[in-house]
Amino acid sequence: VFLSAKLGYLPQFYDHQQTFENANVVFVRGDTSGINFDLAPNPNVQNSVSGLVKGPEGNGVVSRVILVSAGPTANSHVPYMPIRCTVTDSLGNYTFDHLYPGRYYAKAIPFGGFAPAWYSADSCGVMEWRWADSISVHGNVTGIDICVKPVPPVGLASIAGTVAQPGGRVQGVTIFAVDA
Repeated sequence: VFLSAKLGYLPQFYDHQQTFENANVVFVRGDTSGINFDLAPNPNVQNSVSGLVKGPEGNGVVSRVILVSAGPTANSHVPYMPIRCTVTDSLGNYTFDHLYPGRYYAKAIPFGGFAPAWYSADSCGVMEWRWADSISVHGNVTGIDICVKPVPPVGLASIAGTVAQPGGRVQGVTIFAVDA
């Protein structure tokens, strides 16, 4: 059974089938051609959020940006669930495409020199999601600028470590520290 899937599109099984139960079984006994797919855009995820991670003076700050669902999650002790992560361009611009309509929070984690912060329409350097503004996504939402504050070069602690699995490290993992 062959499946074609891409973010922002409806998945499709081979020979234009929409469900696994209806998928055509293909027995491959050698080089095979003609396994083609026609993906259709998913009408439920034609929404986006974009903005700028910036310092207090308005200069762009290269950062990672995490988009978090503001809805309920399976873990009741964690009030939010990360759903997407990206990296800004060299000017601090970011975009999240193919989103479901709903409410989200956004957090910027600069690569250096600035403290992480949550999105707030009228504050800079919001450290806790409880004080952040949620983003209502219905269509293409622009101007979601996250202001981050510079950090002094001394006096901050750091935490370092690795995430491993049998056989090596796991790349691209987001770690959250939750106050117990």
